[in-house]
Amino acid sequence: CDRGPWENYPDRNTGSMVSVYSSTAQEMGSSHYIVPGEFGNRTDCRYCSFRNSTGEGVCVAMEESDSAAGNSHWKNTKLNFSAGLHTQEELNRARHTIDLEDRVDGEHAIHVNIDYKMMGVGGDCSWKPCVYPDFLINGNQEFKYSVMLVPFSRGEDTAQILNELRISHDARHCTHN
Repeated sequence: CDRGPWENYPDRNTGSMVSVYSSTAQEMGSSHYIVPGEFGNRTDCRYCSFRNSTGEGVCVAMEESDSAAGNSHWKNTKLNFSAGLHTQEELNRARHTIDLEDRVDGEHAIHVNIDYKMMGVGGDCSWKPCVYPDFLINGNQEFKYSVMLVPFSRGEDTAQILNELRISHDARHCTHN
């Protein structure tokens, strides 16, 4: 469940509607750009899941610490993610898409990036590269969060599994005023 169906970033996501989307790592790939690099980000994800050809997989969700509550209260948060068939090292080394080996879903590993925060891309001013303050990340700020990796079997509803986990997780870790 995220903003999509196309890639988007914190300062470039108002045209992407929140819904449940389905895609493959190959479809999310870097072939859209002449010079490969980071690509395919999805914002405002409540969870993302990855399935193999038999329907088994893993679901990813994130929670952050609410420091105002003395780190005793955890709240659900949204994450950013992307998935592709090449490593970051391969993407950084390639000068053009032709420098990347052709890869096929189901035959090659999926490389997933899970990000708690993502800086905006800026660039709406052609005369200078700029990212507005609301979309910058303070490198000195401390973030506390946890990532849940939840395996699931064929036919299981990942949203329902997460809802059940969050209810039991909240009962253990939340303090209610």
